Amino acid sequence: MTDPSGEGAEPEAVDGGQAAERLRQLVREALVSDSVADLDRPHVVVVTDPVAGVLLEGPYPSGWEAITAAGALEAERRREWCDSQPGGSITVWPLAAPRFT
Repeated sequence: MTDPSGEGAEPEAVDGGQAAERLRQLVREALVSDSVADLDRPHVVVVTDPVAGVLLEGPYPSGWEAITAAGALEAERRREWCDSQPGGSITVWPLAAPRFT
């Protein structure tokens, strides 16, 4: 006999398709949760340029601030470099906590 409150209830039987869909849902939720949490961590802006190489801007206290800075750098790049230096990219990367082994 199952408890109607759900506590101690027997697991509901699901078919393979339902189980696979539930697993996809759980993975999506975990990825979104982790991505949102990443925005609160420090980030750097990485600028790659065919002439100058790789440049780092930051670190910025959060992903939001780094994204804003990347947008400003992209606007500047389009204004000043577009015709004379095609190529390159601007990306935002989270900084991971150091690992000591």
